[in-house]
Amino acid sequence: MPPEEGGSDPLDRLVTSFRTLLDEALVVAIASDYDLGTALGYQEAETTLRGLSQDVALEEATGFNPSGTSGTVDEPDSGARDDLSTSATSASHHASQARHTDSSSTDLSSLPATDSSDPVPRLTSFNGESDETKILNLRSIFDGLKEYDIRHALGKANGDFQTALDDLLNLQYLQSTGQLARGIEGFFNPEGDAPQRGKKNKKGKKANKSPATAQLFDLDSTSKEVLEKNQARELKRQDEIAFLADRTHVPYDQVSDVYYRKKCSSGAAAVDILDQYIDLGIKTEDEEGKSRAKELATEYRNVPEKYLLTLIQVTGSSAQASDEIASLLSGYFAKNPYTQRLDLTHCITPLPYEDLEGTPGNTTTPGGKARIPVSGSPSRLPPTPTAFGADLPSTIQRINVSNQARRDAESYASQLSRRGASNSLYRQAAAVYRERGHEHARNAQQLTSTAAKLLVESQSTPTSIDLHGVTVRDGTRIARDKVQIWWDNLGEFRTRKAREQPFTVITGLGRHSAGGVSQLRQAVAAALLQDGWKMRVETGKFVVSGRR
Repeated sequence: MPPEEGGSDPLDRLVTSFRTLLDEALVVAIASDYDLGTALGYQEAETTLRGLSQDVALEEATGFNPSGTSGTVDEPDSGARDDLSTSATSASHHASQARHTDSSSTDLSSLPATDSSDPVPRLTSFNGESDETKILNLRSIFDGLKEYDIRHALGKANGDFQTALDDLLNLQYLQSTGQLARGIEGFFNPEGDAPQRGKKNKKGKKANKSPATAQLFDLDSTSKEVLEKNQARELKRQDEIAFLADRTHVPYDQVSDVYYRKKCSSGAAAVDILDQYIDLGIKTEDEEGKSRAKELATEYRNVPEKYLLTLIQVTGSSAQASDEIASLLSGYFAKNPYTQRLDLTHCITPLPYEDLEGTPGNTTTPGGKARIPVSGSPSRLPPTPTAFGADLPSTIQRINVSNQARRDAESYASQLSRRGASNSLYRQAAAVYRERGHEHARNAQQLTSTAAKLLVESQSTPTSIDLHGVTVRDGTRIARDKVQIWWDNLGEFRTRKAREQPFTVITGLGRHSAGGVSQLRQAVAAALLQDGWKMRVETGKFVVSGRR
């Protein structure tokens, strides 16, 4: 209806006409591009909105999602990433309401998962077994737990093996860390010993209280004091971990692992964290940061300069955080002046092969004297550095580049989708940027898996792997692959060799995860059992000793 044919506002009429199909904000935005005071302008705006309203019905029928995520965003593995910076997508069924925000970190365990393949397996291999068989299997896995605890866990889980497994992992963690309190009140009889026959006066009753009862009273009060001290100590440790995590921008769980590995020393943990940053080449480069590092070096003379340069970069603009960590480092280096490694810059080049003793064609010295041949094979040059030392930092940088490119592409796609309401060319460009975003996401996922493999390789031996710092998905995959490789390499008498040289999978405890058990630990246990491996649970690790 032309504007002159009604008394109401032309914009209100357009909103009323299309509000059932298009968002009101979109209608207002498009209408503002036209002169609604004229019949021609009103007609053009109405034509544009009518075309969009037809597209809405088509897009809803085909499952079109303007955010570019196709409606299937794989959620990252929860629990192994307590501090995870996630990608969140909020999309309505209107093209104008697409929003996308994302934030990623360089930590391997907090990079978003975009590939839905290789999911964490569900433990189903024990479903058809009887309860007694399940108990026998659980007893072989948890040889440090009592049979009553195992039966109780399986009964509480209604016979579900995986639920009982998770519960027992939690129980084993509490027992191994000394947090499983056995209250003596359950063994205390307030009535004391059985009453003695004969005459007793009140004084006699008080005097005849058994020594065992008096000892229980004393033990009860002592245990409460010990418990209170332990609780206070644990709270203090948690505060110190939170202090480091907040100021170094490292996930709480990872700081916790470093903190307990360094025997609850805040200073040693801070040095270890900064060493990891230094290995990645992170340090301040701008003049202002270097000037600030010099000021800290003047105030805290015990702290090596390399830590201060990295500290300034890590803490950013927070002068208070850098001062607090520098003070902590100063106290640590003051108490431990010999902990800093020597910086040996002099490199010794190996002799040429022909100059080595015992090599063919060179059995005399420059003076003409014969050399004594050296038995055995000739010396070899030192092995070249592993791929980890050279590739992990660059891989992490490539992950960051891919994630940033993905965020940029998705941001452009969102902007172009909104502008495409009035121009179809913008919508075509938005589709191109969405596809680029998907490509960058897939590339980042592949690089994350590569970095995880490199990280684990650097922390592993032929008979053990350490999964600290990787995601649940990558950690589970790597554990399954490494155990199979270990088994294949044992050779002909692998059953006997597996018992003599078992394979250890280190997952950590996940001290501050929900329930006290990290999801990486739960997932790896389920995966190994599902694959048919015989294993036992120890503190923070699984020991595989063959096939079931």
